[in-house]
Amino acid sequence: MISAVFSTAIENHSAHDIAYEWAEEFARYFHVKAERKIFHVSSKIIPRTWLRIKVFINKILPIARELRRAAKNISDPALTQDINSPLSVWFIMEVPHSSACAGSNCLLIYTDVWTDTDIKYIVKRTKNFKLFYVTSRNIFERIKAEDPNSNVHYMPLSVPDKYFSPNFAKYRDKTIDVIQFGRKNSVLHSYMMQYANEHKYIDYVYSHDTPNSQRTYISTIRGNIGSFTTHEDFSRILSSAKVSLVSSPGVDIQRSRTVGVSFPTPRFYESAILGCALIGRYPDNEEFRELNMNRYCPNITSYEQFAECLERALAQTPEELYAQNHDFIINSLTSKRAEQIQRDLAELTEE
Repeated sequence: MISAVFSTAIENHSAHDIAYEWAEEFARYFHVKAERKIFHVSSKIIPRTWLRIKVFINKILPIARELRRAAKNISDPALTQDINSPLSVWFIMEVPHSSACAGSNCLLIYTDVWTDTDIKYIVKRTKNFKLFYVTSRNIFERIKAEDPNSNVHYMPLSVPDKYFSPNFAKYRDKTIDVIQFGRKNSVLHSYMMQYANEHKYIDYVYSHDTPNSQRTYISTIRGNIGSFTTHEDFSRILSSAKVSLVSSPGVDIQRSRTVGVSFPTPRFYESAILGCALIGRYPDNEEFRELNMNRYCPNITSYEQFAECLERALAQTPEELYAQNHDFIINSLTSKRAEQIQRDLAELTEE
């Protein structure tokens, strides 16, 4: 039985808002409360200065992150699980945040797992678990390689049911032609800028990080259109775009955090349910194949292919797009993941 649902998040980290929306959806499904555990940055460091420090650490001293996690791997308390007693579900956005579950009977869903240190931490903390989840097929396989006896399960990411709108009825007001929200893929961006230069009427919106670490958005027609810091802003702007450019982490640039891990980010799911056509860059790995991603999102390898796919996407009606993306959307609703947990728990309790 599920007794509560929690999500973890870093203070003022809007990208973590989606985890609370997953938790809310689970809470509705299981008829329990959803709560959020916030991890605060030092109150002695002003936010902008903290962002600068974080950028410096991520870019110049990636080893610092690994050392911190390795230290926590040694010091964090053990986690417990009894599937025959009420369980609290936790969406864990940063692997060390699972320490917040100590003392509770928990069922963990790890969403951002990147490094060998992360994997060793998870294996150690879940040694006595009969069930827990990761949202990357690649990470699932790595955990199994580290510990063949691990009871890890793979659970794809999802999109909250509250955004579902039959035939995109809520998302027909399209004021932006193309958007690349958040992390910018260099290949897709260069193709899109070339296309926008050749087609001056196209409104392409993309992110731009300023020297003070503030992310703003630029339109090829309207110039700087400002910053969007809340998930409500994000959903509103994304739903106003006809086409969303999406990519998996690390697909075109080697980043110290990803170490070869690549999966469909929440942007794939959110773009589809908010009425956007998808055009992307991602590896041909097992997870993308299982999701039939090439059916919903062409995987671009050349500018000529990009231009052809873009023109076809811009010409689609909402009805055509909904029909194309329908199966992906329906199978990716957060309620489907709650059903998966219910099934898995039922099978275990029957043993």
